[in-house]
Amino acid sequence: MKIIDIINNIDNEALALPAFQRGYVWKRRQVKDLINSLYHGYPVGSLLTWTTRVEQVEVRGESGRNSGSIELLLDGQQRVTSLYGIVRGKPPAFFDGDPAAFTGLYFNLNTEEFEFLAPARANADPLWVSVSAIFSDSGTLMAQLAGNPAHAENLPAYMQRGLNLLQVRDADLPIQGITGEDKTTDKVVDIFNRVNSGGTMLSKGDLALARIGARWPAVRTEMQQRLRKWENVGFKGTLDWLLRCMNAVITNNSEFERLEPEKEGIQRIQDALRQTENAVDHLLDAMRSHLCMDIDRVYNSKQAFPVMVKYLVDNGGRFPNQATMAQLLHWYVSVAIWGRFSVSVETVINQDLAALTNPNPTESLLRNLRVSQGEKSIAPENFNLEYTKARFYPMLYVMSRIRDSRDWGTGNKLRAHSLGDHTNLELHHIFPKAYLRRNGVTSKDANNMGNIAFQTRETNRAIGSKPPAEYMPQVAADWPGALESQWIPMDPDLWQVKNYRRFLDERQ
Repeated sequence: MKIIDIINNIDNEALALPAFQRGYVWKRRQVKDLINSLYHGYPVGSLLTWTTRVEQVEVRGESGRNSGSIELLLDGQQRVTSLYGIVRGKPPAFFDGDPAAFTGLYFNLNTEEFEFLAPARANADPLWVSVSAIFSDSGTLMAQLAGNPAHAENLPAYMQRGLNLLQVRDADLPIQGITGEDKTTDKVVDIFNRVNSGGTMLSKGDLALARIGARWPAVRTEMQQRLRKWENVGFKGTLDWLLRCMNAVITNNSEFERLEPEKEGIQRIQDALRQTENAVDHLLDAMRSHLCMDIDRVYNSKQAFPVMVKYLVDNGGRFPNQATMAQLLHWYVSVAIWGRFSVSVETVINQDLAALTNPNPTESLLRNLRVSQGEKSIAPENFNLEYTKARFYPMLYVMSRIRDSRDWGTGNKLRAHSLGDHTNLELHHIFPKAYLRRNGVTSKDANNMGNIAFQTRETNRAIGSKPPAEYMPQVAADWPGALESQWIPMDPDLWQVKNYRRFLDERQ
């Protein structure tokens, strides 16, 4: 089928997306490669569709059709969505993603290159033309080009290239179709997963969300609004994560199979979303206030949230008192650093959800942790890892924020309320990585947590690539106690690169 016919079928609602499809995830590079391949006549693969009746399936986005047959796109969503966005200059009705991935694409009539450009840069050279504008009004663009005497000599070639681009709309994309009364949603999902076995398969959460979406079409939009709100304050969740929290509220269980919208009713699911939102809001406020967790990197046990959300919902959405809040936050930090949820996530969550039914829920949660992890205490070796792989990296950040650690350029405490717009905390290598590399230290050892501190952006830039033996004496003189506040050994011999290993051992 020709690309333009596929696009027209989307406009006519003859081609749609099933509710279980994920959103649009392509990046600009993939979009550029697609249109470049089509321009040069290269194959870009076939599409897979499922023909069924409208009343038997839930589709993505709003639809005015309530009867008749419809084709649902199973394989090829990213390609078709990209082509629709480029040709029409806007996303299709079923779109769920970032439209910037396919807006702002330009074609150079001289070099035949495709690039995403800012309008100002593209306008500086008339040979860069908007791909979407070519498809929507090629005549006007070509007339403007023809009116420029500087292009008279090469105008025929430019015109031909513009026409070649326009003809991409007439390229054929092979379509394989699935039909038959025996093709239920479950069977089609199985086919979808087999076709996408080389990519990301649908999770149990995706399927549960699809069942909810069949009765509450706006569920994804509503959930994503909450996720965007939390991301704006430094916490990134996923649809699966949010749905698991809701599932804990509704069923007191983490397994998505237990969530039955037909049985629970959509009103109960909508209530659970509101209750979950309120609980997560309170948790994030408490974590920012008492643990100074203000960046996504330090929330390294998000699997614990369904348990904490359920606890708050059961207690009216709030902590009953200071002691209980401290206990629950202590439990959260403990499960994070000891990795309670690193295996058998659903089983462990269910164990902890069951603990909430005991007379003293928070103590029962801590008892579960002690049973599974043993009586552990923090030791120096817990900080003897690359910070990118260490569970204790968030602990170092939290310690730096709540134990009056100080900036080495201003002497100010590293507290959230004292940070201005241009002084956000940055990770600082005490011994600069390039300096260590020149002295034979591996990248792995350079990224050891013992070599990590936190500074404001201004201070981090000011220190730059200076070795500690050069800048630390000045810090010690200007801001007494600032180095010690970040656990720096004060023996100047340890600030020499030849003693780097001893420095790490002492600081850990």
